[in-house]
Amino acid sequence: MLIKRSMGIATAILMLLASGCVVQSINPYCTDESVIEPPADLLGEWQPVIPDEAQATTPPQKSWTFEKQKILTYGENDIPAWLDSWYFKIDGQLYLDTRASEPDEKQMNGWYFFHVTPVHVLSKVELKGDMLEISPLSYDWMKQAVQDNKIVVTHVEKESRPNLEESFILSAIKFQGDYLFTASPQEWEAFLEKYAEEPGVFPSQETGEIHLKFKKVVKEEPKDQENVETPFLELDKTDNPE
Repeated sequence: MLIKRSMGIATAILMLLASGCVVQSINPYCTDESVIEPPADLLGEWQPVIPDEAQATTPPQKSWTFEKQKILTYGENDIPAWLDSWYFKIDGQLYLDTRASEPDEKQMNGWYFFHVTPVHVLSKVELKGDMLEISPLSYDWMKQAVQDNKIVVTHVEKESRPNLEESFILSAIKFQGDYLFTASPQEWEAFLEKYAEEPGVFPSQETGEIHLKFKKVVKEEPKDQENVETPFLELDKTDNPE
């Protein structure tokens, strides 16, 4: 059972990684004091928006469900998986911290396996009317900034982890990048205050990195049969004895 599950995990990771890597942190990206309730307009079902150039080759996507503390995601072959979620703001900007929820063999997809170290993934959230955009922190930007000594964020190099090769699953995860970040929530909040507005930190769809766009699913309210007006039928006087 473990080998079969591991093969599935590796396959899911490799399929999803074709679209890029994500920045992974062992610790949350925010302090407990910074956690807020998600905007009411954000809750509900959101339909993934497929770019025009990919419409012809991309099958219809199932809508994701955003709850107060969880997100139901869909990946390859419409496989569902739950993520735990925390919302917070830095300098007025809304952010989303996600982590793999309790595992369910029947509900695991590529988005779930982005988090299985287990790790946290940070995303910038833009909510405008019936459109929602989620941009994970750019792995390419972070990698270059670390190598150039532009930023100092506590991390370890994945190749140096002593137990990496002991697990088939962890050896598959190493393809997600060279760094595993171990910074504290306070360090991450300070990082966002300083660098969040720099170009490329949170990529747009045009960069080729992971950038999710959704349109709100609006469900029609069922008509209340009790309140449906029925035509008034006048009684024929001949049928209305005095």
